[in-house]
Amino acid sequence: MLTESYRIVNEADTRVVRYSNGLTAILARHGAAPTAAVRIYVRGGSVLEGKHSGTGISHLFEHLITCDGAGPYSEEDLLRLADDLGGLVNAYTTTDHICYHANVSADRTRDAIDMLAQYVVAPKMSRAVFQRELGVVQRELERDRDDPETQLEELVQELLFEGHPHAAPVIGYRDRLLSLTYEDLLAYHARVHSGENVVIVIAGDIDVETIADDVATIFAGLVRGLRIDGSLADPLPLVAPRRVTKPMDVESASMTMAFPTVRERHPADAPLDLLASILLDGDDARLIKRVRWDDELVFEIGGTHDSAWYAPGSLQISTQCDPENIDRVEAAILDELSALESRPVTARELDRAKRQNLTTILYHRETAEGFATQMGEDYLATGDIAYCEAYLERIRSVTIDEVMAAARRYLLQKPFVSGRIVPREVEAIGGASQRRARANELKRAKTSGGLTLLARSIPDSAFVAVSTTFVGGVVAENESANGRFNALGSIWTRGSQTQSADELAAAFAERGASLHATSGLNQFGLSFVALAEDFDALWPLYRDVLLQPALTDVEWNKVRPAILDAIARQDESWHTELVRFAREKMFETSPYRMNRAGTQTSVAAIDARSIREIYAAFARPGNAVLSIAGGIATDEILPRVCADLGNWNIDGERWRCNPPTSDVGAVRVRDRLFVKESSGDREVAGVFIGFPGLSYADRGDRAAVAIFDTILAGYALASGRLYQALRGGANDLAYEVAGIGFSGLLPGYLAYSSGCEPGSVNDVYRAMRAQIDAIRAGNFEPDEVHRAKAMIRTGELDNLQSAAEIAVRSSVDEVLGLGAEDWRSFLDEVERTSIETVREAAKRYLTQATIVVATPEPESVSIGL
Repeated sequence: MLTESYRIVNEADTRVVRYSNGLTAILARHGAAPTAAVRIYVRGGSVLEGKHSGTGISHLFEHLITCDGAGPYSEEDLLRLADDLGGLVNAYTTTDHICYHANVSADRTRDAIDMLAQYVVAPKMSRAVFQRELGVVQRELERDRDDPETQLEELVQELLFEGHPHAAPVIGYRDRLLSLTYEDLLAYHARVHSGENVVIVIAGDIDVETIADDVATIFAGLVRGLRIDGSLADPLPLVAPRRVTKPMDVESASMTMAFPTVRERHPADAPLDLLASILLDGDDARLIKRVRWDDELVFEIGGTHDSAWYAPGSLQISTQCDPENIDRVEAAILDELSALESRPVTARELDRAKRQNLTTILYHRETAEGFATQMGEDYLATGDIAYCEAYLERIRSVTIDEVMAAARRYLLQKPFVSGRIVPREVEAIGGASQRRARANELKRAKTSGGLTLLARSIPDSAFVAVSTTFVGGVVAENESANGRFNALGSIWTRGSQTQSADELAAAFAERGASLHATSGLNQFGLSFVALAEDFDALWPLYRDVLLQPALTDVEWNKVRPAILDAIARQDESWHTELVRFAREKMFETSPYRMNRAGTQTSVAAIDARSIREIYAAFARPGNAVLSIAGGIATDEILPRVCADLGNWNIDGERWRCNPPTSDVGAVRVRDRLFVKESSGDREVAGVFIGFPGLSYADRGDRAAVAIFDTILAGYALASGRLYQALRGGANDLAYEVAGIGFSGLLPGYLAYSSGCEPGSVNDVYRAMRAQIDAIRAGNFEPDEVHRAKAMIRTGELDNLQSAAEIAVRSSVDEVLGLGAEDWRSFLDEVERTSIETVREAAKRYLTQATIVVATPEPESVSIGL
């Protein structure tokens, strides 16, 4: 029998208990009816599948668990028992959890707990049922493929969350699903069906004390396990509208427009929920009245605002209409949203929306099932079963100003995604139009002062991006000056000679635009992204900041404490600590050994005068490239920019670094091992294996190196042999593994890192080294080379979709000597590279290894070096 570790809530009718195996139980007496709802939540779901992302393993797992026997029961026994309990027994899988649930009469509560617990504690999980349910899920996928509603939902989700786990459907992709093995499902059971990942919620006509004892007895066999890490970064922000059309065998067209918003608990979450009601809840809601009843453009229109704890939410507007009207529908929706500025939300509309939201929530909580669901999902998302109460109070307190601020911040003239399902004959016309809308030819010009200008028109883009890049950054620093380019970047946008920092920030924010300064290893720069229609208003401000930044001590003194704090905290992350230490060992004399932010000593010595000196020395037209991309007319914009920057005449050619001084390529007879003792309370060790790498001048080898590097570690996302060896299938040696190499004006490195338990360092190193040595020996096949080439091509093209990506990439590659369209040359080189060339490059480059380990247990490192 389990023992209680502690009680998070200990009230007469409500108890939240943490048991000795990590299991959490939420127990509440609720309602007058003699019923009870039993729900077992398991942390899992499609966004938390880790190495199995996109396979639908959570969904298949739920099938396997609930369609086989468990504990003392056969599959047939469980079906009979479910009927005996009243037939309201089921399970589902969603994005962030799996749930086994039952609604029963109160006197059968213990029986329901016992039945559902068997799924978690003692599932049969036979190989035969695995094969059967794999077929069942395949048939579900085939069904979904023909369902326009499902296809539209998945299309929009993929557009909104590109590169994020939330982009994948819960059911997974067919090819990824078929890659799963029976052993994968067994390992997944061990991972998710553990005390740390299970929350049981029981609400209804129950005796809390008795049920707490029942849970302690029934779940005694559940092991603690490890809590699934639910921390997920945000997807890349949209910088331009994304529209995708899919033809299907349908009669009418359906469209969903989704505007990215915020995560759950964000201050704007409740205002956005209310705004969605004002726009879409009821026949007199603004969008419904306008688009359906007044303009009569749609058959149906609806929508909602959804937020989640694991990713930003979205405000979605869905319509069904005649295919010929679909463009008019989108235009009408955008027009009505824009009208919020001239017709702000009224007190009447806000009060009505509040009532609608409060009523819906309170009504849902009336039943035991609804109340249990609310507590369980709130706890999973926030750790607080009473979060709903705080949310209700937040709804009541929202003001008109907050709703309007949310509208301006997330809807008005903001990038969105638009997914469309249309009849097949309509797509033929749209497809031709789409082919004509590719980015136009790159145009060039040069100012009298020597500034290189690039411009590329992107038809149908509503945005314009401007990026000016200079050669400089860490490569141009020494120890005493380390961090000066980062300091410049930190205050460059904080005012000009004619505009204060606040005035600049307001001018860009009011138009939903962004102004950014950056610094890196080889370059630094200034860029902005805005609606194309706002270029005329913002270009003079950008030019002023570019040519006449304020760079004052007042602003530097505001920023410097944050930089010093970040430097002080850099070893708090195992990965940052590992890479920082590794760079010091890989680059004993190269400037790449230094940290971009600088050191405590070097940053403390920086003042505004030294920042202005760096700016004056490097921010010269001859050392820069300015690139513009987006919804522009290049023939009009290039002459204008040339004229506006014609007076920027500062002597000086492009800065060039000294001949490579790094000894990263020095010949060594043996590999080297460096071990750093991490903080004693750290539970993760890092392993780094690095090799001398390429500079930008090594163009002859870059394609071959990229191919074998991709075979080892993937390209845009972690994959490849190292991933499979450490995290694929039944392997679970590491928390994460990645390729982290880079090239620069000076030689960089090829490198691979892994985070693991301190006791696994030796095994992880050997597993990594075995794969690296196999690649060095040429032990890879043509199909692996083919897949690597496809991954490289996809990764490169995926990063060249938006105006901002194109502008920044063009200016960086041009100023660093690669050429503005180097990506085309690189992809051509990749396609032409033979397997023999890849094998020869692997043999040459995967030598002279530097191995770095950062671990709280240095005495346990034993790898033969």
